[in-house]
Amino acid sequence: MDLKELRSYRIQFEEPFYNSSGLGISLFDLFMTFFIAYLIEPYVRVYTKLNRQDYYLMLLPLGVISHILTNQHTFLNGKLFDNSSINLYKVIMIIIVVKLIYELINSFYGKTTH
Repeated sequence: MDLKELRSYRIQFEEPFYNSSGLGISLFDLFMTFFIAYLIEPYVRVYTKLNRQDYYLMLLPLGVISHILTNQHTFLNGKLFDNSSINLYKVIMIIIVVKLIYELINSFYGKTTH
């Protein structure tokens, strides 16, 4: 099985929910993002002083930003920057970003919510 085939299995919030026809977020990419983040977590968190929740909350927004900066068009970015309507991808990303900002502000001022 090659990398192209691994990246072809995808999920999305509309039908078909699971497919191999390029519609959705690559399961392989999503899994590898969190797997690599898990492996480097002890090192990154030591230098950034982030708690575990904040660290993992940052992954998807950082992925979106990195794909924008490298001019890579992804399914998720397409859904997030589609101006025609509000969708579940936008709602989930807004919740993640608001929660992350809330947690970072609390940790910056020395308050912990954990």
